[in-house]
Amino acid sequence: MLSTTFTVIVVPADPARPCRIVSVRRGDRGFRQVSELVGGAVEEAVYDRDALLYLNDSGRMLGFPVNERITQYVRNDSEAAEQHRQRHSPWPDDYVLCGDVVLAGSFAQASDRAWAGDACDVPERFYRAFGVPR
Repeated sequence: MLSTTFTVIVVPADPARPCRIVSVRRGDRGFRQVSELVGGAVEEAVYDRDALLYLNDSGRMLGFPVNERITQYVRNDSEAAEQHRQRHSPWPDDYVLCGDVVLAGSFAQASDRAWAGDACDVPERFYRAFGVPR
């Protein structure tokens, strides 16, 4: 049985603001909580088998700042980055993620699931990658 909450890391777009740990509830209340954290409509992005990124689906159009920490992770360290390297297919120069991002764990890969239905605590490696103390 799934717990009623899962732990995420919030990675602010502002590099002067530290990443922080937040406990998110499952269901509608949690969806609203994540929506508040990303500043609007939530989009789920998958770059690793064991993680989910939640970001504002219109962040770039709304002029949200580039989230350099997340963009660099996705382009250089994620499983998707490794796939790009193997195909000798670099990311387009303008491929960036904008706004604050919520990083959660995932234990499923299906794309037709309820919001946060497979979200779980963020994997330990992300605490190190983003300098978040435990």
